[in-house]
Amino acid sequence: MIKSINFSKLGLETSRKEHNEKTETQFLDILGKAYYFLGNKEESLLYLRLVKVKYEQQKDANNLSNTLNRIGSIYKEWGLYDEAMKYFVKALKIAENSNTSQNQ
Repeated sequence: MIKSINFSKLGLETSRKEHNEKTETQFLDILGKAYYFLGNKEESLLYLRLVKVKYEQQKDANNLSNTLNRIGSIYKEWGLYDEAMKYFVKALKIAENSNTSQNQ
């Protein structure tokens, strides 16, 4: 997992130099998930917040919903239940709106 993080940080740096938003977003997402599964929730939250902004800008409802849910999970693990619930509710609303849009 550490090698994945190192390669992802290198890829993130390269994608930023090349102004490649899509690839930058992918690397931010990978880093957020990698740190999450390593148990480093503070570092995970840093990258998840960055990728959240990218998904909002790209109007990527599915990935935004998943990211918000993961952020909510971190707050839940920390015992910050009110904050966690805000993220869970927002993730649910985005997912519901996305499903409604796709079904029309």
